[in-house]
Amino acid sequence: MEIILWLGIVLLAGFLITYIWGENKTRKNVKIIQKRLAEEMMTTVSAGSHYKEIPPKMRTVSAKYNLFKSSSGQPLNTSAFDSYLVQGNSMQYCDIHPGDIVFAQKGFRLSDLTKFPSAVILKNLKANKNQCQFKIRRAWTVCPDNLEDEEYIKILTEVMNSPEYLNLKDKAKNIYESDDKMLEGFMKKLEEYRANRDTESLGQSIVISSTYDVDNKKIRFSIHRTSSLMGIVKYVVSVSNTQAA
Repeated sequence: MEIILWLGIVLLAGFLITYIWGENKTRKNVKIIQKRLAEEMMTTVSAGSHYKEIPPKMRTVSAKYNLFKSSSGQPLNTSAFDSYLVQGNSMQYCDIHPGDIVFAQKGFRLSDLTKFPSAVILKNLKANKNQCQFKIRRAWTVCPDNLEDEEYIKILTEVMNSPEYLNLKDKAKNIYESDDKMLEGFMKKLEEYRANRDTESLGQSIVISSTYDVDNKKIRFSIHRTSSLMGIVKYVVSVSNTQAA
């Protein structure tokens, strides 16, 4: 009788230990699943020139399984946007910083780009499959690529006299050289663009953008074919507070 009693106690104890261990393991697995749902491998976008050092995807909070709100407090329908994880600090004067998530409306068409300046996503045509495939720049205007030098100077002079550009100059006053230096740098970029341009594609549209050269601590203009435009940044989210600007 005593043997049966002790055998029952041992079996009960074994059951309880197994149950408790299994319950704790299940809860632990649930936490792991929840954590994985809250994170994802997101497409990266290079804010700067070091795209070769950035992988095409990096882990961050999930755009699907987290709630993001606009600055007005409205929840974002993230499924309507392409999301990108910012790497690099060249967009700091546009209040976009490393680790931020930017959302660009899906189904982009060039006709959507009507407001300037706008932060835009561009396809990086130089990147290989193991490198960051996109870059982010601040677009100031779109124009044909076959204008005379004087016409470009006129266009950029109007840009540099705009309230938004004057605000940029004020923010970057410690490193901003001069309008003349900006024009000089642009003309060099234009010369390079013309040298590498296909004669068959002469007259296509280009977007003129600006970025902060972190290495040389200078604001610079750049030129991109509009065919490389992938989208317009609609919302910027700081992951620390998941609030969209």
